[in-house]
Order: sequence, then C-alpha cells, then structure tokens
Amino acid sequence: MSRELEELLGPDEGIVLKTRQHWFVVVRDIGVLALVLILAAVAIWYVGEAGWLDNRVGDWTAIALWIVVGGILLVILWRVLAWVRAHFYITTSKVVYVHGILSREITSTPMTKIDEVTLHRPLLGRILGFGRLDVENASGGHEPLAGLEFLPRPAEMYRVLTERSRHQRMIEGGAHRDDDSDGLIDPLASKPAATDGDDKGSGWKPSGDATSS
Repeated sequence: MSRELEELLGPDEGIVLKTRQHWFVVVRDIGVLALVLILAAVAIWYVGEAGWLDNRVGDWTAIALWIVVGGILLVILWRVLAWVRAHFYITTSKVVYVHGILSREITSTPMTKIDEVTLHRPLLGRILGFGRLDVENASGGHEPLAGLEFLPRPAEMYRVLTERSRHQRMIEGGAHRDDDSDGLIDPLASKPAATDGDDKGSGWKPSGDATSS
C-alpha cells in the first residue's frame, strides 16, 4: 500500500475496491492529437521530398513542424500519465477519487451520505465494458466525483457501492453493529438451542379441552 493511500484511510478503514477509468478515456483524449501528429509527420516528409529545405523559409517551416510534433507528443504523454495516476477507491466507509500528476487532488464522499446511485451504460460502453455512476447525497445534490465516469465493470461497482452505502446508513442509525470494522452489518448471533427445561411457557399449546384425535 502506498504512503499516499495510507494517509487517506482511517485507523480501522480498509480498501474494498480499487480501479482507474477505462482505457477508452485515454483513446478518446489522445485520438485527435494522434491524428494531428500523423498529419504533422506527413507534412515534414512532404517538405523534405519537395526540396523546400534548401532555403531559410524551408528551414523555419521544418523547425515549426518539429515543434508541433514535440508538443503533441508531450501532451499525449501527459494525458497517459494523468490516466495512470488517477485512481478510484471504495473503502469500508467512503468513496475516494484521487487524481493529478504534479499536484494531487482528492475528492471523497462518506458512504453514509450516499442516498441514490444511478448506473448509465451507453451502447458503446456496453460493447467495450464501461459505464457511469451518478451519485446523489441525502439532500438531493450530486456528489462531485468526476472519477465515476468511464468506469470498468460498472455493474459490479454499482452493486458494491449501493450495498455498502445501505449498510453504512443502517449502522449509523444505531440499529445494527459493525464490530469488525469491515463496513458491513455484523450477522446476528445465533440463539442457543432451547433445552427441555427452557421451553416452559413458550411455543403454542392447545387451550381448553382440546384433545388430539
């Protein structure tokens, strides 16, 4: 477990689920940049083949195109690093979204504040395996968890999130306990079997003059 993650957790808190956004979000972000990169590479090749590099204008044109290529490569690298560094956690007591490269931003919502979760799976998401979760708090507002978009295995995450938020609200209400701090309601202790001497006055007995036939 990383030091950053340890700082996010309480003394009895554990990680239930950890993931990052689906790879499609990276392809979507860098797709246009990759197309521009290809066009810039073709332009550099064309300038060289056309003999435009034999004068000052051609030299400056080539330099400008190489700067464009370098800039696009840096942006693509930055987007990929941003995707790698962003994580989404479901812990035993809260939902956490951590992102950022040089500066880190952390957004979290306690499970007890989650009132409703809506799962959205567009056609492309059903094909590639991603979806979006809309989280609403008890006051009817939406929680600012941008990491809940383009999530892999959205149905599984929906199940985990709704189940644990329900358990946490019931535990907070005081009607149930969580002695092992796993974020789930402890099962009720089984009652000891009744002995012959303990069943007096319990159970159903025939009344009056009822007899068995």
